[in-house]
This record gives sequence, C-alpha cells and structure tokens, in this order.
Amino acid sequence: VAAPMIFSQAGEVGLAVPYEIAGKNSTNVQITYGGQSSAIIAVPVVTAAPAIPTTGAGTGQAEMFNQDMTYNSSTSPAAVNSIVSIYVTGEGLTTPATDGLINIASFPALTQPVTAMIGGQNATVNYKSEAPYLISGVAFIQLVVPSVPPGCSVALQVTIGGINSQPGVTMCVK
Repeated sequence: VAAPMIFSQAGEVGLAVPYEIAGKNSTNVQITYGGQSSAIIAVPVVTAAPAIPTTGAGTGQAEMFNQDMTYNSSTSPAAVNSIVSIYVTGEGLTTPATDGLINIASFPALTQPVTAMIGGQNATVNYKSEAPYLISGVAFIQLVVPSVPPGCSVALQVTIGGINSQPGVTMCVK
C-alpha cells in the first residue's frame, strides 16, 4: 500500500501511515527513489502513537495556541480555565478514513477515546477531530486548562486509545 509522503531529507522520510494497515501486527516498509529501492524492513503496527510537536526535538515547549490564538510561551502563558489548542500526530483511525487527503470541507472524527493531563491534573477535552486544512493524520484537540501552579515547565500529555504521547512536553500557565 502506498503511503502519502509528507517530507524527505537525507536519512529521513516523513509519511502518513495508510489506514489500510489497521488491524495488522506489523507491516513491511520500503522506500523507492530515483528508481532505487531500500531494503524492506518490518515495523510494528499500533492502534495509535500520539505525538505533540514541540520547539525541541520532541521535548520541551509544545507548539500550541492559547484561547486568544496567541502562541503559548513564557510571554503569553495560558490562563487557568481557558482553552488551549494543540495538534497531535499519530491519532489512529478516523471516521471516515481519508488517507493523505487535506481536510477542507469535513473533519473526520477520531475513533479512539482522547484524554489529557496538564500539570498532572485531568484536562477536559473540549473538542477533537482531524485538523482543518492539514493532511489526514494530524488531529486538532482543544483542552480546558485545569487549576495548576503557574510556570513554563507544566507537563502536557495526551492519551489516545490508552497510549500516551511522548514524555517531556511542557506548556506555560499563568
């Protein structure tokens, strides 16, 4: 099954995992470029692998927006009880499943339960769907910031289908 490619650079390829592999334990991956093919490698298939984009290499400040659409940062922290918006990759199956398409008119629903924690406290998931105007495979999630101590090292974690996003992601709260 061909996978929609998002980007490539020396030694790295980003692609959207096709929904057709759902339910398998593993799948084979092979990259072809310029008429040459890589070795085939077997990779495990999981129901979700949520990841939050950050300003670091997968850790540190989350790439996210506050309720007033300002970028969440030390100069613009989120208020308690406000809504923050984040993008998450690896959300698993959606309804309908739309491999590699840009979501313009409809935004497919996530099929697995989504929960979140901010500063170790449960955060209400206010909204969840595929992200508008991005490739299928990126979710848009809005959370209500619970009452947590202020700071810019406030832990942020999203769980989809019982699988946690990567550790070490933070946000700023005032």
